[in-house]
Amino acid sequence: MVVLDETYLCCGIRGQIIAGVTEKVSDHLKAPHVRPGNPGVLAPFAPMLQEAVIPTLDEIEGTLC
Repeated sequence: MVVLDETYLCCGIRGQIIAGVTEKVSDHLKAPHVRPGNPGVLAPFAPMLQEAVIPTLDEIEGTLC
């Protein structure tokens, strides 16, 4: 299961989604969950800096392998 959003890894709805699913169906999951997201820095306004913070499609796909 992959849960993605732009908040910090330690905050946001992502952790609640993972916790809820894990509590209910953990026996049926074939792999551990992954949570790509903001590495813990303030979200920048400049597009070039946003690209460095927001996970790319390649990074997301890399978590699946």
